[in-house]
Amino acid sequence: MLAHGMGGYFLHSREGLETEYMGEDWMEAIRAAVEAAKARGGQAWLYDEDRFPSGGAGGKVQSANRAAFGARAVTVEILREGGNHPDALALFALKWQKGSLVFAREIGQNEALRSEEQLAVFREELSAPCEWFNNEAPPDNLNPAAVRQFILSTHEEYRKRFEKDFGETIRGIFTDEPNIADFRARYSPGRLWIPWTEGFAAYFAEKRGYAAASALPWIFFTGEGSFQARHDYWRTITERFCEAYSRQIGQWCEKHHLQYTGHYMGENALSSSTRMSGAVMPHYVFEHMPGIDMLTGDARELLTARQCSSVANQLGRRSICEMYGCSGWEFTFEGQKRAGDWLYAMGIDTRCQHHALYTIRGCAKRDYPPTFNYNSIWWEHNSVVEDYFARLSAALSGGRAVRPVLVLHPQSSAWGVTGAGYCQDFVWHTDDSQADALQAQMEALLQGLFNAHVDFDFGDELILEWMGEVESGAVRIGQMRYPIVVLPYLENMEDHTFALLAQFLQKGGRVLTIGNALTRIQGIADKRLQSLEVADGYASFQSLEALLEAVQALVPERVRILEAARSCECAEIACLTKEYCDHRAIFAVNTDALRDCDVRILLPQSWVGNLHAVNLLTGDMEDCAIEPWDKNFVCLAKRFMAGESALYLLENEGVHASVPRKSVEQEQILFLPPRARVTRTHPNALLLDTCRWRLGDGPWREEEQIWSMQNHVRASLGMRQIYANGSPQRYRWVFAPHPGDGARLQMEFAFEVADVPETAVQLAAEGIEGFSLFLNGETVALKPDGWFMDRCIKTYPLPALRKGRNVLLLTGRYHNACQLEDCFLLGDFGVNANRAVAKEPAFVRVGDWCLQGYFHYAGGLCYHYAFRGKPSAGARLFLGCYEGVTASVRVNGRSAGSIPWHSADGLEISAFLEKGENHIDIEIMGSQRNLLGLFHQTGGQNVWVDWTFFQRADSRIDPEYVLRPYGLMERPRIAWKGVWTRVE
Repeated sequence: MLAHGMGGYFLHSREGLETEYMGEDWMEAIRAAVEAAKARGGQAWLYDEDRFPSGGAGGKVQSANRAAFGARAVTVEILREGGNHPDALALFALKWQKGSLVFAREIGQNEALRSEEQLAVFREELSAPCEWFNNEAPPDNLNPAAVRQFILSTHEEYRKRFEKDFGETIRGIFTDEPNIADFRARYSPGRLWIPWTEGFAAYFAEKRGYAAASALPWIFFTGEGSFQARHDYWRTITERFCEAYSRQIGQWCEKHHLQYTGHYMGENALSSSTRMSGAVMPHYVFEHMPGIDMLTGDARELLTARQCSSVANQLGRRSICEMYGCSGWEFTFEGQKRAGDWLYAMGIDTRCQHHALYTIRGCAKRDYPPTFNYNSIWWEHNSVVEDYFARLSAALSGGRAVRPVLVLHPQSSAWGVTGAGYCQDFVWHTDDSQADALQAQMEALLQGLFNAHVDFDFGDELILEWMGEVESGAVRIGQMRYPIVVLPYLENMEDHTFALLAQFLQKGGRVLTIGNALTRIQGIADKRLQSLEVADGYASFQSLEALLEAVQALVPERVRILEAARSCECAEIACLTKEYCDHRAIFAVNTDALRDCDVRILLPQSWVGNLHAVNLLTGDMEDCAIEPWDKNFVCLAKRFMAGESALYLLENEGVHASVPRKSVEQEQILFLPPRARVTRTHPNALLLDTCRWRLGDGPWREEEQIWSMQNHVRASLGMRQIYANGSPQRYRWVFAPHPGDGARLQMEFAFEVADVPETAVQLAAEGIEGFSLFLNGETVALKPDGWFMDRCIKTYPLPALRKGRNVLLLTGRYHNACQLEDCFLLGDFGVNANRAVAKEPAFVRVGDWCLQGYFHYAGGLCYHYAFRGKPSAGARLFLGCYEGVTASVRVNGRSAGSIPWHSADGLEISAFLEKGENHIDIEIMGSQRNLLGLFHQTGGQNVWVDWTFFQRADSRIDPEYVLRPYGLMERPRIAWKGVWTRVE
């Protein structure tokens, strides 16, 4: 990994683990990884859980004290009669009118109900066990003692063995999705519930000054007292989670010279962050590197990214994003760039690919692909994208973001409108409509500020209480100062926030708000808010447009990016500006993946020194041409191709000398031929993913997919199913003897051969050690001669195929530990559109290579071109549209560079051309998508990919193989200006 552009790795347990988590073999594996990083100058970071979410140490925490350390909740049961309920936490008589709770009184056991009353029985319940947590309940992360046990079971175990490497090779530890309301928790079916923990009632009374039980009816049911009760409950839950989990772990890491990092569950929405964390932003205070997760390559979560980068800015820390999970095997370098560029423009300055599997054995192939390691066929090119982001990260980490606006985060308003819910079959049943409305209004404001290129941070109210102050007419949080505060649509603010804003306005600050329904302080209606509205510097607006216009007027000195045609802000261009001691860095990216944008980048006159553009693919810099715009700004003209980004470094000193524009010459073009001789980087493959099968002396079963066959086999033998990711980890059960072990299994794979290959053919398969193999009735020795794609997939030489129908028979003893997967036929042959082995084409035309002999091919295809002559200068190679993970170019045997995304098209190749014959080799690197799947999905390309998409047998499948096209999709061309020298 370190040789392919990575700076280090998190040592992470994933699905399918057969090494006992935190056992001695596990620790030796961790030691080997740490020593490997140390020897190569890399970093090894720890990870705190067996899979995720964090807090249970693979079930060790809960098993240490099941009565105290498993997740708890308060549930409610509504009855029409009173009675004796000795297991109740509290009993209430409730009365409703028109669906609203209007009356609640606490009653005793067997106390009679009055007219129209119903009995609410509130109980404290312990979650039932769940397979995902290795047959334990989810952990109770609200319980400080449970979290201490988590530290003892994980962090301290690592400290005993590796403390000498802490702070050096081992830089920190990652926490993954810790939460207080896991969707796998199981309480009484159908009952509403809220998170709870041992000792919470006393903690609540200490914090809020009244009994938690008295708030329960109003938390669970909506009525006049609900806003305050819910506000107080969720605020207290937030404080408890911060203290029990994040502060405790953060302090342990601080003491032991480790950086605490990772991300929390539910960070992308006000409703989910309330239910699963109370609030996300306060937890970041205790992280040395605040983190988030952005799944798929297309997610654009403004709230998620800005919450994290705000705290990082305020505390002067780096931030990290776990990225690209669920993007599928076809994920491209362009997809990496597009998602990464957007996050860097949002202020996140470190990427963490979601996993680099050391094996894709068995279920790992479907563990939210892709993987970023040797077992992805494009891995040899990985340093191209890593070097790009390394340069960008170096330029944008450190310094201070130019963000003059503080947007008050509406979390405390969300607290007041979030009630109880329940989860069934992994689906939450809640009424989050009010929180969702708050978020929609807030995100419209955020998007408006982004579109206007007015940058901002969030102000979390608990963080404001912990460290906010007024300083010289600005609100100060850590190292950031904000002369402008914007209030989104709010219903509530905390008492400390009110006092801070009042002081801020008295000191000359500016507070802008839009259509506010702000009536509450600390959850209670409070007329003191009227004093803010009449203060100098406070302005309320009825429309978002009016507010944005006012904010822009208050922030005149900023980077503006205007559409060239209309001179209005170009909303498609996201921009980040950072200040350093001697320069500013300006990063701009076209977020539109389809449309080019012609813009004028306006820079304040007071900023301008020497301006340089950085080529992030090569590291080269060049001076930029600047023109006057008006008395306040200078202008840089720029055409952003779809998805293109640009990094500018603006020096604080020096008088900028305008660079003269290059003379305009007529461009000349040479189109390369529509077909080319090609060579493969990997063996071609025919997928063998269906078979007839027979168990023991039973009848032969009809042909079906391998995963479905294995389901039936395991069901027949009474074995645990393994098609679904999420069972207890394999180390918990796979080595135990099973009564069904040793059953005889036969699998018959049939395939067609249109043209017999001239060279040797191999079978690639995993998990067939101990089986016997027959080809067309002939015994084949199962002696591996190598591996394909992953070291677990062994290759076995086969005798010659025959024209027509061929049959491979695998027969052996099936065991509980078996993981049978699709097989592959490998060799120097073609695979036609009917999935028959055919003669490999000598030439391929532009267009989809899948239909030209490479139906399932997973690898790169190199197109070979030749021409005579040489341009005088400035020759650029354009590939136009291509389908692939990345593209690389060699000219006359020398590497000329890469075109890893379409905005990098136009590769300069002049230095590699000769006056005589020239050879250009264009390698389009494919992926494993057409070999590992998805194969039969309906509805086009999936944005989200997990194990469920691979193994379906319902109306959502297409019986045909649905492939992704690969290859050059149009004729490459060479463009140049000047003379073409031909030598015959």
